[in-house]
Amino acid sequence: MGCCIIEISYSRVSTYQRCPYQHNLRYNERLRPKAIVRPLTFGKDFHRLLEVRQDKKELSKTIKEVRAVFNDLKDDQRAVLGYDYPDDLKTVFLDYQKVWKGDELPSDTEQRFDIPMGKLSGEKVMFVGVIDEVYDCGKMLGEHKTFGRAPNMSFIIMNTQGSLYCKAVQELYGIMPEKIKWDFIKSETAKYPAWLEKSQRFSEAQNQGITPFSWQRACKERGIVDQKVLDVGKRYEPNISNFFFRYAIDVEADMVNKVWSDFEDTARQIVSRGHKDLRQVITRDCSWCSYFDICYGQFTGADVEYIKAKNYETKPQEDEEDVESSCD
Repeated sequence: MGCCIIEISYSRVSTYQRCPYQHNLRYNERLRPKAIVRPLTFGKDFHRLLEVRQDKKELSKTIKEVRAVFNDLKDDQRAVLGYDYPDDLKTVFLDYQKVWKGDELPSDTEQRFDIPMGKLSGEKVMFVGVIDEVYDCGKMLGEHKTFGRAPNMSFIIMNTQGSLYCKAVQELYGIMPEKIKWDFIKSETAKYPAWLEKSQRFSEAQNQGITPFSWQRACKERGIVDQKVLDVGKRYEPNISNFFFRYAIDVEADMVNKVWSDFEDTARQIVSRGHKDLRQVITRDCSWCSYFDICYGQFTGADVEYIKAKNYETKPQEDEEDVESSCD
């Protein structure tokens, strides 16, 4: 993108609506936390695997790349992700493939778009983003979300991102999608059953964290091949939905148009005054904001420039990604 073009994404608008000062730090100063966060890292890496899932060679290559990047991290960074992070990622992905084996695959993945929004305050503005999946030439779009705890269903129904991406599909493919498929993946592996040393067998007690896949893995590690024991894992099939579930919802054109109209209004605000809007919206959301320590430093008299230099790095504009991959 040229320097005279202003990029407006779903992430940018939602950030500005949440807190103009957070928007300033992220999109004007272009600060990004140096610290690694597992949910965000897991979501991005899982998206990478999904993108190449139909090519075994590329999939194997990508898994090796993830492992290599992990091995190059500092020890404290690996600790944050978990020392078994590459194996956990691979395990979750393979379980995901088993659950949805045979389901319809998208016609397009990682569909990037930059849609002209016209000129605002004399500046050319583009709506940018990445649609995870498009099915049947635009009749349905799909979005993947990783989670640590199950999302509220209102997130799926009344969803700004979904509505905006329907508008993008309409611009790209010439039709309004009929449905949005939300695909949720838990960013944790299923648990193993407890091993009972005295009786030399696995506990068969009910446990919401066990799936047939984790039961099979536990048996394999113990060298158990007795089919009766292996079949016990079938009891945990209802737990699969605790780790993987999908919802396909009908697209409401009226909601899409309303969301788009509001999006345009906020885009105008960002273009006209976003560069000088430094209002700090102090709410409970601050406790999990990526820029919490900057605001806290300001209010407590700390050296804010030192905090920025120590805990943040500046990213170039082309590094910006509109990836909302986590519901943690």
